[in-house]
Amino acid sequence: RSIMQGDFVLCREIEPKHWDLQLDQKDWNFVILHKKLGLIVKRIIDHDLEQQTICCGSLNKIYDDTTYNLNEISAIYNVMALKRSIQL
Repeated sequence: RSIMQGDFVLCREIEPKHWDLQLDQKDWNFVILHKKLGLIVKRIIDHDLEQQTICCGSLNKIYDDTTYNLNEISAIYNVMALKRSIQL
């Protein structure tokens, strides 16, 4: 389920005006552009509309869930397709 180096992802932007909708779609992966951390690929497992936070679960189970405030986020993209790179 993890995305590996060399993989290609096709994404669709979720415009900030739609961030007030429930983003916690358990079957979707997201590319999140964090203002300090850069690009991260996660699943949004909880979205607190009142606190304006998202709790993200890693695709790699080694990492713990992390909560981000939406004001720390520049963009959110829904992963539509993944093309696995061929490792030689």
